[in-house]
Amino acid sequence: MKKTLVFFLIISFSFSLLWADNSPEPYAKDEFKPWMKQLRRSEIVTLGSLPFTTLTTSLGYSFYRYAANDFDSAYFPNPFSPSQANLSTEEQKQVLFISLSASLLVGIIDFSISMIKQNKVKEEKVKNSEPYTIKRIVIEADE
Repeated sequence: MKKTLVFFLIISFSFSLLWADNSPEPYAKDEFKPWMKQLRRSEIVTLGSLPFTTLTTSLGYSFYRYAANDFDSAYFPNPFSPSQANLSTEEQKQVLFISLSASLLVGIIDFSISMIKQNKVKEEKVKNSEPYTIKRIVIEADE
């Protein structure tokens, strides 16, 4: 009985997948607000900058350690050779935290610049669409 029920369910789901219209609808032009698009862009910039900020932070910290240990050759920052002076777990956490913070800062800066540009474009459109008119004001004196 259970096998028959399972077989029937599999067949019914298979047929429903064959005739279902699974094509996604394209987004409408005004489906997302401009600030939502800018926020998504900033999210992509933040995640995209993470490898670069991690590399920069790692190299910066390695050079700092090299200088702090009186330029000992064991601490020379060479990412391709394993050395005896590997980063401790706490140091790795620090490097990761700093690189995550730097990536977030890059995303916030990108969001701010994009919103400022967007507001300037909006202001320009308003200025150009509404011309100024000068009206003559006449004041008559009472006699």
